[in-house]
Amino acid sequence: MIALGCVLRACFAAACLCEFGAAQTISPAATPTTTCGIEMAEATLHHLEDCARVIFTNETVHAALAQLAPGSGVGIGLGSQLNFNKHDGTQQWFSSQALVATSGAWKLDAAAIFGQKLAADGSEIQRERFGVSAHAYTNLGFFGLGPTAALPQASFGEHDITGFFTWDRPLTPWLTVGAGFESQRIGAANTTPSALGTLPAASVSNAQVYLVPEVHLRFVEPNPHRRVNHQYRWDDEVSLSDHRDTGGGAFSFWRLDAVGEHIPWRGGVDDRYLLIRGRLVESFTGAGSSVPFLLQPTLGGTDAMGFDTVRGLADYRYRGPDMFVLQPELRYRFVPSLPVVGAVFYDCGKVALRPGDLNFSQLQQSAGVGIGIATPIGAIRAYVALAGAGKSHVFIGFGDGVYNPSETDAFDFR
Repeated sequence: MIALGCVLRACFAAACLCEFGAAQTISPAATPTTTCGIEMAEATLHHLEDCARVIFTNETVHAALAQLAPGSGVGIGLGSQLNFNKHDGTQQWFSSQALVATSGAWKLDAAAIFGQKLAADGSEIQRERFGVSAHAYTNLGFFGLGPTAALPQASFGEHDITGFFTWDRPLTPWLTVGAGFESQRIGAANTTPSALGTLPAASVSNAQVYLVPEVHLRFVEPNPHRRVNHQYRWDDEVSLSDHRDTGGGAFSFWRLDAVGEHIPWRGGVDDRYLLIRGRLVESFTGAGSSVPFLLQPTLGGTDAMGFDTVRGLADYRYRGPDMFVLQPELRYRFVPSLPVVGAVFYDCGKVALRPGDLNFSQLQQSAGVGIGIATPIGAIRAYVALAGAGKSHVFIGFGDGVYNPSETDAFDFR
C-alpha cells in the first residue's frame, strides 16, 4: 500500500506540473508540450526516488533487500527501525530485519542499542548492544582445508543462531575499550559427500554450541566527520575471544582477530582517495582440540559475512583457522555531485593451518576494477578481478552502504 501510494503521488505531481507548464509561455523554442514532458519526467523521477527511500529506509516497518552469503542469493523481506533521543543525552536504537531468498536461504536479525553521550559534542558515546541473529545459508563452497586445498568444489548449507551482548566505552577520543559475550549454535546441513570425506564427522553432522566471552580495543581517528583538510584517517580494532565448546571441548579455541582501515592520501575535494584495508586472524587450540571448518575464515571472492577478500578467486576458495588479507584500493568519484564511485584494487592474502605458517611466501594475489552506485535502498556494487593462471571472478551484489553527502567518506560499500 505504501508503494502504491507513492507511485500515485508521483503521477499526480507530474500531472499538476504538466497542467501548469501548459499554461505558461517559456520561450518560442520551448513549447508547452515540451516543457510539460521535461518537467513531468523530472518530477516523476524525484518522487520515485523519494518513495524508494521511504519504502526501504524511513518507514518504521519497511521493505528490505540485501545480499545474503555468496551462493545463497538475494534476500527480500521486511525491516524495522526505531530511534529515540532523550534530553539527558541517552540514545536508543531498535532494529530488526527478516529476509528470505528463492534458494531457501534466510536471515533474521534483531538488536537494541543504548548509548550515553560522554562529551558535549557527542564525539564520545558509551554503548551497550544486545540482540539475536539467525540464518540458514545454502550452496556455500568448499574446496578443502589449508593453503594447498585442491578438491573438486563441494557445497554445503549452514545454520546459525547467536545471542550477543557488547559494551563499549571510550577511554580517550581515539581509544575505545569493550567487552562482549555470545552464545552460539552452529552446524552444517545438506553437505555433499566430498566435503564429508575430508572433515571430522562431528564438525559436520553435529551442531556445536559455544559460549564466547570477548574483549576488544578500537583505535579510531577523533571526530572523523569534523575534520578540516585532514589527509589521514584510521579505524583499527583488535579482539580476543574464547570459543568454548559446550559439547566436551573437542572444538574449543582462542581467536585473535585484528581488522584495520586506513586512508593515507586524498586528492581534490575528497573525490579520490587511497584506501588500505587489512585483516589478521589467528586461532589457538589446546591438545586434542581443533577449529571446526564452519568457524574457519575463508579467502577468495567475498566471504559469508559479506567482506571482500582476494577477489580474483572463487568465493570461499581457501579455508583455514588462520588467515590474513591486505587490500590497497584507489577510489575515484566520477562526478562529485553523483553517488557513483570507481575503484582499482589489489588483493593479497593467505590461509594457514597454524599461526606460525602465516608469512608472505606463496601469497594468493589478484587485481581488478569495480564500481559502486549508492541508492536510497543501499549500495549496488560490482567488480571484476583477475588472479593469474586464467583465474577470474565477477561479482555483483548489494552492500549496506547508503549514500550520505554530508559524510566525507560517503562510499563505504561493506
